[in-house]
Amino acid sequence: MKVGETKVKLLVCYHKPSQLLKDEIFVPIHVGRALAKNRMDVSSADYQWLMENLIGDDTGDNISYKNSSYNEMTSLYWAWKNYKELGEPDYIGMMHYRRHFILCEGEIDVFSFDNMGEHYFEEINYSQENIQK
Repeated sequence: MKVGETKVKLLVCYHKPSQLLKDEIFVPIHVGRALAKNRMDVSSADYQWLMENLIGDDTGDNISYKNSSYNEMTSLYWAWKNYKELGEPDYIGMMHYRRHFILCEGEIDVFSFDNMGEHYFEEINYSQENIQK
């Protein structure tokens, strides 16, 4: 990050395995992890993937156990109460692991992809610089 640059973090909310979105801006978080411990087989590959690749919204001060009422909002509560864990960013946003921001100016549309290939981020115009804008 350059001096004077705005620090942005986007929580990417997961409740099951999918393509991992993680970089200096994208922060993958497992929402409802406190409940997942009871509803998933903890020895399953899916559960292990979630544990190994994502922050859990059940760490620090949290309301993970209320995920069935608040859904992905448990991640925002987690970010509010565990702000230092995110590196104290200037802005915090949230997105779903399957629904992404499209950063193409002048275009208001929905793009549908069967999978995120190697050019996916180019197609939605994602870059850390565009997020900063």
